Amino acid sequence: MVKWQAVGILDRVILDRVSRTGKVVYLVGQIVLFIAYIAFLLTSADLNFDDDSFVWILIGGAILIVIVWGVVCIFVWPRPPPRSS
Repeated sequence: MVKWQAVGILDRVILDRVSRTGKVVYLVGQIVLFIAYIAFLLTSADLNFDDDSFVWILIGGAILIVIVWGVVCIFVWPRPPPRSS
């Protein structure tokens, strides 16, 4: 469980910096990219769940997906500055 804490911390940092639309796009995109990544690992990379290296490759890929997709979302859907009245 400790291994996945890095992803949770990155999620919180990214979600604080994107707009409401960006949050939805970020979460949906992250799910789609993660499913595509697992499908790639199981088909093209010829890995299976029994390999010890599969877990580490999966965690590394998940962290990479969070970072790359998060940076894209931060630049495309930034949080608007607060309105001062």
